[in-house]
Amino acid sequence: MSRGAVSAPGYTCENELRSCARRSAGWTSWGIDVLRQGPAGVSADSRASTGNGGLAKVSTCHSVDGRRSLRTSRRFGARALGLALLPVLVGGCPPGPGTGPTLLPVLPMGEAIGVVNDNAAGVTGGLQGLGSARGYVTLENGDRRNFDCDANLLVIAPRHLRLDLQSLGQTQVLFGSNDALYWLHVKPEIDTYWWGRYGGRSIADLADIPLRPDMIVEATGLAGLPVDSIDGDGPVQRIDGEHQQLLYIAYDQGGHGLICKEYWLSRRGCRLIDQIVFRDRLGRVVMRSRLAGYKRLKGDGPWLAHHIDVVWPEGGAQLQLKVRQWKAQAKLTPKHRGFVAPHERGKTFATMIDIDQEPQQD
Repeated sequence: MSRGAVSAPGYTCENELRSCARRSAGWTSWGIDVLRQGPAGVSADSRASTGNGGLAKVSTCHSVDGRRSLRTSRRFGARALGLALLPVLVGGCPPGPGTGPTLLPVLPMGEAIGVVNDNAAGVTGGLQGLGSARGYVTLENGDRRNFDCDANLLVIAPRHLRLDLQSLGQTQVLFGSNDALYWLHVKPEIDTYWWGRYGGRSIADLADIPLRPDMIVEATGLAGLPVDSIDGDGPVQRIDGEHQQLLYIAYDQGGHGLICKEYWLSRRGCRLIDQIVFRDRLGRVVMRSRLAGYKRLKGDGPWLAHHIDVVWPEGGAQLQLKVRQWKAQAKLTPKHRGFVAPHERGKTFATMIDIDQEPQQD
């Protein structure tokens, strides 16, 4: 496997049904946990010895008659699963993207874009996301640094972002972006700060910044999609099984068309974004974002992804963001100090890199 290539867990209907059942009623979570851990009274040692959550070991804990006990446990497990999924089947939780038994028909491209943009337009102000983040960065010397932190995300689409990853109340990694600039600060051990300008060097070709703050807002699925197919912006449409893919095209100086962005819309549930892919001018994947765990904001607002897994294969980096809760922040504006680049507020660092400066040749 090449450096930075990471296999992320897939988004499956089963996982969404299980999480949906847990949200619908408190006792359903207990029912699912019984399937995973075995009935009460099964020891941790006996569960570990089976490798399948303890179900096959029930007979040694509850009855001399192993066959009768095993049949009882199977009936119990099937009944618990049926009860756990009942709220889902009767409509206790609305289907999100990627869920639902029916593969939906393909929409005309304009309507598909409209579904995504109408949902994004439902976010009328700032958002705060609280949760956790883990991942890694690969430094210039090839060393890899892992992180596992609390996450506090402030965002106003399409460009204003502050993602603060903290451990024990101290910032470890900071991402930021506004209309003009974007920046990244990795503090532990190296205390290095990268920053650049929108409209500077082509952001699709930058390899000297390990994590890409300029891409994170789009990676969350919060930004709307361009609708114009004129002047090389795209999109064109491709259908691939579960997904209706919107491909955005750019043209080089020779007039050759290049796919620069891909948005994979689910053909199940409410037809929102499952994956986002950015490519460089050679066709290599610069960023791949997988979105899952969609829930509505405040119960009846727009759908927001709560699990965001972003990989930068060429840079050897990954960010897995799990948002525990999204909150609407009506008072959050672009003038918030969190959207001001730290170096413009007088912050200093051991190393500061302006990535718009062309590398010096020896």
